[in-house]
Amino acid sequence: MLTLHGISCNSDILRSQLKHTWLENQLTNKSEDDIVLLWLGPGWPALVREFHVRVSEAGELVKDFEDGFSPAQLVDRLKPLSALADDTKKAIRQAVHAVYLERSGIADLKKPMENAVTALSGALSRFFVAWEQPVSEQTEQEMRKAWRDLYRCAECLRDLLDRLPRGIVLP
Repeated sequence: MLTLHGISCNSDILRSQLKHTWLENQLTNKSEDDIVLLWLGPGWPALVREFHVRVSEAGELVKDFEDGFSPAQLVDRLKPLSALADDTKKAIRQAVHAVYLERSGIADLKKPMENAVTALSGALSRFFVAWEQPVSEQTEQEMRKAWRDLYRCAECLRDLLDRLPRGIVLP
């Protein structure tokens, strides 16, 4: 398998944003004590503003999972193929995509990705509930527990995103 690093695709851009911009730089880079300080102090604007959006984007990545890194999308992007008839391009797309699915093993990651996104979504919802509780020793312990669960789910998704291609894959 050969990954075309120089040719971007929307799925790789989204994979990168989710893994680096969100999970690594906004979530898993914080300790449990960091979260308590944010909870007790200035708050965490990104949590409210964008975390549910990011989970939704992760769900969109899973929906487009098998097509998103497929070389079939090159048929419409490569100039030498532009003169071909539409039915010929469609046949090439289907053939290339079938070989890609067979050889890449990408389909094997779909269910674990779906499960990770679902688990993260649930953990995020539970964390929000704990985050919104009035400050007390008991609610701090609940919030810490919810954070550990969210962190664990974020790590799982991050590790799965790391297993995805870094661009369009040629079989």
